[in-house]
Amino acid sequence: MTWKILVISILFLGILGGGWWYWKTKLWNGRTRFTVVSLGDEIKIKSFDPTTALGVEIVLPSKLIISSVAGRGEWRADKISQAGKSGWVVDSLVNTLGLRILSEENRLPLIDKILWQWWNRKVVWKQVDVSLLGYLISETTSDGEKVYRLSGAWDKYVSDSLSSVVIAKNGMNVIIVNTTGEVGLGASASRLVESMGLRVIEINSSENHLEKCTVNSRKEIKNSIEVVSLISAFGCEWKEDTGDNLRLELGESYRKWRDG
Repeated sequence: MTWKILVISILFLGILGGGWWYWKTKLWNGRTRFTVVSLGDEIKIKSFDPTTALGVEIVLPSKLIISSVAGRGEWRADKISQAGKSGWVVDSLVNTLGLRILSEENRLPLIDKILWQWWNRKVVWKQVDVSLLGYLISETTSDGEKVYRLSGAWDKYVSDSLSSVVIAKNGMNVIIVNTTGEVGLGASASRLVESMGLRVIEINSSENHLEKCTVNSRKEIKNSIEVVSLISAFGCEWKEDTGDNLRLELGESYRKWRDG
């Protein structure tokens, strides 16, 4: 009987350890908006909010210009999926759309995939055509090709319709500080911050030249959904502060992510 108990114990510990590992690798926190992307010749953004159980599906125009990260230039939406690895494509879409995307749909960790499929049956989905809602600006390239870029109205749509209800309802303010000296980095980050449901009230610069970004807040809200979401979205460290507003300090890690 002893060996049977040993085998059962090993199996139990294996299952327990595997469950812990899957839980630690999950991307979605279960409270904020869950957004993924389907890549290919057609790029489709899928996003729902668990508070309302309402979701949207957005097919990007094939000739929409995507500004890639890591300094790799601009690509058409129907070409970028073949230009690099999935993670780089997703990051480039985040950079262009100003919208937090957790993962490519086909590359979700197991626990997230199960949660996505479970919620997918509960959510009421709506298809959004960006070309019909005034979110595009057309231009002609030097070789005569007609392409599109997102207009300023897109950012308003994202902050109004694609933010997380659980974050937006608290109305927490954020001050962004660009410590890198790279012009425009703060404005770029502010699009992503506001898409989450936070309000950017200031964009400043400093000469601290941080290597890694930091999220500064009072200790009592360190584990709040707002602070945790900012840390996750920007890969930041937490630092204690006494101010009433959250403070996001951008470092070299963010500059390298965007510009290479």
